[in-house]
Amino acid sequence: RFLNMMNGTEVEEGTVDHINSTDILESSVLLANQNIRTDFIDSEKALLDSILENFTLAITHVNNFLNIPKGGPLYFLENNVLRFPQAKTPNAGYGSAMHNILNKSLVYLKTQKKNPSLDEIKQWFTEYLQHERLSRADYKTFLEKGLSALPLIYKEKILTMKDTEVSEVDFKNEGVFIKDGNDVICLTGKIDMLHFKDKHDVFVADYKTGKSYTDWTKGTNEKDKIKLHFYKNQLVFYKMLIKNSKNLNHLNVLGGVLEFIEGDEELRDLCLDITDEDMERLEKLIIGVRRKIMAHEFTVPDELAGMGELEAIEAFEEMVMG
Repeated sequence: RFLNMMNGTEVEEGTVDHINSTDILESSVLLANQNIRTDFIDSEKALLDSILENFTLAITHVNNFLNIPKGGPLYFLENNVLRFPQAKTPNAGYGSAMHNILNKSLVYLKTQKKNPSLDEIKQWFTEYLQHERLSRADYKTFLEKGLSALPLIYKEKILTMKDTEVSEVDFKNEGVFIKDGNDVICLTGKIDMLHFKDKHDVFVADYKTGKSYTDWTKGTNEKDKIKLHFYKNQLVFYKMLIKNSKNLNHLNVLGGVLEFIEGDEELRDLCLDITDEDMERLEKLIIGVRRKIMAHEFTVPDELAGMGELEAIEAFEEMVMG
């Protein structure tokens, strides 16, 4: 029996008519955040099942579920299932503007058979940043930052683009899935760039703003190590998308690369050799995460209390994989 915090009415178990599903589920999550209750009654379970019935997993969902320091399963429930309102950060807006100009630059190269000029790139960036709804102070800060960074990006990324490359590869309609016994787990995502070595061999690439890294195992602090841990999941997932897609499964993924688009004198790339073991492990993680989601298990195990942040993530992943 659950007391609806939104309107003060009592909800009978097993009944969902006339009750707003968002009110019920969001109120339950608020209670869970306050450690008042962490379970769901039958009416809430029915509503949650209706939302999850056709839920498609992206790597952001999987990483959010596993990222214990960020909130883990409950954070996933709030942001990826119930989609609590969340303002876009200025850094995220800046990153979106940079991604957009890189994509537009490749489209320009393919259609105009030449590279855009640096002045055109700066104009595009300015326009994209204006669409991000930043405060005046943030807009000024990130406009100056972007215009300062663009000459190096132009030189090392845009002028080196090839018309054989493909950007913003969307798997929404590719029918990607993996199996858990008789259950089908639908997957989706979007890859920033496919770099073709030849007709069938490709590298999957993801652009990153912010701090760059040169080694997967040498994060300077716990936060860096966690970030790299989930970056690796991302690239492995991209290979999984291609392997299981309808129209791109003929491609051979040679590896993954993070392309950092911020730097003082040069831009860095961090390459990853994606092994079969990496693919098998991520598939087990996805299956385990999906099982917990469908069982409405959104609490963090007590055994993780007192562990270091990365240690807790790795221990939780082992639990999820069983």
